[in-house]
Amino acid sequence: MLILGAGCSNEYPTSIPMARECAQVAHAALLQDGVLAEGDCLDPSDLSAVADAVWTKTGQQRPLVEHLPLSEFRHSEPNEGYLAAAALLRERALAAVVTLNYDLTISHGLAAVTSSAPVEELAGLADHYRLSTANVIYLHRNVNSGPEEWVMRTAVLAQGWRGGWEEMIASAVLVTPVTVFVGLGSRATVLIETVIRIRQALQSGIETFQVDTDVFGGSAFTAVAGINEDRYVRMGWSAFMADLGQRVVNEHLATVVTAAQQFSERENIRLEQIANDCDLLRHSGLVGLGRMRARWFLDRFNYVRCRDTRPEWTADVLLGIALVERVLGAEARFSESGLVEFDRHGVVIASVLVGHGMGDYRWASLETRMRLEVARRFTGDQAPNWILLLGHVGPPSMTSLPESLVGEADVNDVVRGPSTIRFLSVDELRADENAAQKLAS
Repeated sequence: MLILGAGCSNEYPTSIPMARECAQVAHAALLQDGVLAEGDCLDPSDLSAVADAVWTKTGQQRPLVEHLPLSEFRHSEPNEGYLAAAALLRERALAAVVTLNYDLTISHGLAAVTSSAPVEELAGLADHYRLSTANVIYLHRNVNSGPEEWVMRTAVLAQGWRGGWEEMIASAVLVTPVTVFVGLGSRATVLIETVIRIRQALQSGIETFQVDTDVFGGSAFTAVAGINEDRYVRMGWSAFMADLGQRVVNEHLATVVTAAQQFSERENIRLEQIANDCDLLRHSGLVGLGRMRARWFLDRFNYVRCRDTRPEWTADVLLGIALVERVLGAEARFSESGLVEFDRHGVVIASVLVGHGMGDYRWASLETRMRLEVARRFTGDQAPNWILLLGHVGPPSMTSLPESLVGEADVNDVVRGPSTIRFLSVDELRADENAAQKLAS
């Protein structure tokens, strides 16, 4: 499980933490509005201190919340770290992401990495019934919460959570075997006390790590939470998340290599060399590979989990691509769009789109589906001329009416797609390898 602080939006220790910048800008505006006077807040760079001062003067938080960058919080763009976190949640490699921030960046990451695997989002007691196997939890509420619900003031952060939803949710999610705190500069009392209590109760089986760009001991959180140096990882947020995602990718590709050997033996086909292509996919990262699977296997979402496909399907694709590479004397380049380009000495000699029927589609229906996919994914000048089909039921068959009867199709025709598209079955290539030369013609 991941616990996220403001540092997840900043990749370098010299970056100004978002909370500090927000506090200073809001404090200046509150002075200008006359809500606060000079000296009311002893530390204008501390958001909690500003919240305390506003509460003391007005008995509410709204004046402060209204001066925060709410639009930016609502429309924040996820960086690569957040996309990887979303993919890890989809993969069930993470049980939960708990964020102390008010922005919706992790939600936007989930929206960018769509999948059939649901992830619940909770921002308060009213959402508690949705707690599931994979969750995003806004422990201090988020920008969509009412201004008085935001957990901001020192008293609430220190004591107000006791017996409330924060303590209940922390106790529920912090029993995971591994908890990683990322980018936390503050003490986060509810989390620290809950972790310590669970450690004492369970004695073993609970490991706690901290990830930060600062040197060990540079964060007040480290000592209070009892993080030892061997459990401290000095690394940026995006780099750390990429490494976590890489472990899932490596495990998946290992199963693909094994599946390729078994598939080759069972179907009595040549075992092509797929190691280089596996390396290319490995470099694409967790998100990139999941998006390629979605394209190859015609999923309605833009990300497909490892567990939602059979390793032999990916092995089938890579064996087919490696066959073309060998015959053409070229190297493959993979794209998240599902397009594969074949490069020979720096020149792209062929470009194909891959479609795998997973044993569900006959040739006719798979061809129709791929024409629709081309029309949906590509503009006319980007559309591939060739589509490689795999995993279809039965042999290839004639499915299109003669061009003399139907005329020339528009490149953006959503039914038939570009008329210049030609289809080739990888099974045909395995029966006659020279047919691969047509791809470069």
